Amino acid sequence: RVIQRAITPAVYTYLKSIEIQTQSTGTLFDVPAQTRFSPNIYNTTNLEEKILGVFNVFSFQKKIFYIDMTQKINGATPKVISDNTPFTTNIFLSAPCIESLYRTKIKPEGWID
Repeated sequence: RVIQRAITPAVYTYLKSIEIQTQSTGTLFDVPAQTRFSPNIYNTTNLEEKILGVFNVFSFQKKIFYIDMTQKINGATPKVISDNTPFTTNIFLSAPCIESLYRTKIKPEGWID
């Protein structure tokens, strides 16, 4: 499943600047003072306070893609497995689909049997 989100150019620029700053200085808590802080969040009682963050509403689209693992892909070398025994002895791989803490009988969106 691919989910694509649309954000405004101003929010993209802001998030990109934070990414660049944190990659060159360390962590989000190491952001230097010259960083452009929030473009749209303010402390109404103290306008001088710098707030790191952004409020954004976005739209999204999602699409489910199916990959047929039996089809040949140009330029890819197939991996042949001669021993088809399971790679694990995990009992959950063959357990029945029932509602419990770690399992569900509800199929995910787009599931094909």
